[in-house]
Amino acid sequence: MHILLRAVLDSSTFDDAISRIKRASKGTMSHLLVASKFGEVKMVECAGQHCEMLDIPETRPSCVALHTNHYLGCGELSRVKTGTQSSYHRFSRASDVLKNWDQTVPGDGGVLRMKNLLLDTADTTFPICRSFSAQSVAGSSLNVGTLTCLIFDLKKGQMHFTPGSPLSHGFVTYSLMGPLDHSAL
Repeated sequence: MHILLRAVLDSSTFDDAISRIKRASKGTMSHLLVASKFGEVKMVECAGQHCEMLDIPETRPSCVALHTNHYLGCGELSRVKTGTQSSYHRFSRASDVLKNWDQTVPGDGGVLRMKNLLLDTADTTFPICRSFSAQSVAGSSLNVGTLTCLIFDLKKGQMHFTPGSPLSHGFVTYSLMGPLDHSAL
């Protein structure tokens, strides 16, 4: 995955980034969202050497790309079952929240709504934002919870993130328009 990310970051345009992903050797089970400040968006799902792309239509500028640790099911990967019960519940909850969004909110309404979505705890069994607790995963006991939240406002060139669990850290905003700015991405 890190090689794919480096290829995207080294690209000068959105189309160049997608082309590099298609050409790169892969060997990962991953999901990657590639977007530009011009509204171009693709969700990339990889399983080993197999890689598929899901287009988010530019005709839907208010569309939110949503992913919760399982394959979304585009093409061949639709037969791969990788999600957990928690993943599917969180995806369903987020989808329900998104159905009720008023897309006409002016200003930073989109960032504020995304923060509210990522911090959602309405489903107490499988909250979108969850505190850490011991859980059995594939036969191992792991401490599972939300590590951080990231929101990119590409049109404004800003990244909003929590430096740790969003349950104990507020969002911090950074400008992406520094010396390493890839303005086309």
